[in-house]
Amino acid sequence: MKLEDIAKITIDEVSAELEKIQKLDEIRSDIISVDESPANVVENDDKPTIKPEFKDESVNSEIIFLKNLKERIGVLFEGLNSSDNSNMELKLDLTIKFLEFALANIEHRLTNLSK
Repeated sequence: MKLEDIAKITIDEVSAELEKIQKLDEIRSDIISVDESPANVVENDDKPTIKPEFKDESVNSEIIFLKNLKERIGVLFEGLNSSDNSNMELKLDLTIKFLEFALANIEHRLTNLSK
């Protein structure tokens, strides 16, 4: 199997994983918006507070995302360090595309966490 094939498979896996995570984030944000409605606010000492219910799930989701990203970056470096120095321009192009993709996904997740 060529490096290009491995990179394409890896990118497809990352895309599928990110789509699943984005769907979970959307569902989680919908659930959180429902939980933040006035009916779900608990009052203590005249100060409204919102029940944190999904903190553990979001932490687990981030851990899974980071582990998968670490694994894919490791595969990328193994491919770049291979003894076959042919097609270096193609390897560099695939690497740049993967890094752009990973950076965009990290930025997206950071904006979701800050909400």
